Formats: sequence, structure tokens, C-alpha cells
Amino acid sequence: MKLALVGLGLLVAVVSCKGSDAGDGHYSVRGQVKSAEGSGDDARALIHHEHIPSFKDRDGNASPMESMSMNFALGPGVSKDALKPAAKVAIEFDVRWSSGSPLVITKVTPLPDSTPLTLTEH
Repeated sequence: MKLALVGLGLLVAVVSCKGSDAGDGHYSVRGQVKSAEGSGDDARALIHHEHIPSFKDRDGNASPMESMSMNFALGPGVSKDALKPAAKVAIEFDVRWSSGSPLVITKVTPLPDSTPLTLTEH
């Protein structure tokens, strides 16, 4: 019984912490690299990405994002090697609304040049 109460307490704590990060999220999208520059904590990539239908705003509300070019910071351990101009990539990124760099790439996967992407200009 005591173990069950401890487990329930941990579950409530996790759910409470999750609620305090409303608006933050993790997304996967494909795109084409426009540029990559900087190094270390200043490494950035400009990527024209496809539509992100599941995107949420800083309040956690649905806010689908159209295809567009955006600047992303590179997270720890993410190499610029696959981020050559015109390269097609799949990226995973975190949104950290309270950070100086709110869009942080956590993973890059190169795609074949022949991969069709749905990119629109706005």
C-alpha cells in the first residue's frame, strides 16, 4: 500500500511538471538546408521545412506551421556535417519557449537528393 502511494505521488509530480512546460514540444520535420554557420554554442542552421500540422504555440494551443525557412540552433552532439547548403534532411527539434534559442535541433538525418519535399514560399 505504501509503495502504491509513493508511485501515485511520483505520477502526480511528473504530470504537474509536464503541465508547467505548456507550449514546449518536440517535433520531426523534413526540409532543405539554406545555410549553416557558427560553431559550438553559436552553431545555427537555416532550414526551409515542410508544413508542421501538429505544432503548438507557447500556450500549448494548436498552431499548425506552414512550410517556411527558420533558424535553428544545434543542440549538444549535433554535427553540422549533414547541414550543407541544398542538402535534404530530416530533423528532430525541441521548442524551448523560455530559451534564448527557442528552436534547437536534437537530431539530423541526411535524406537522398532525390527525396521529394513539399516546400512553399511565404
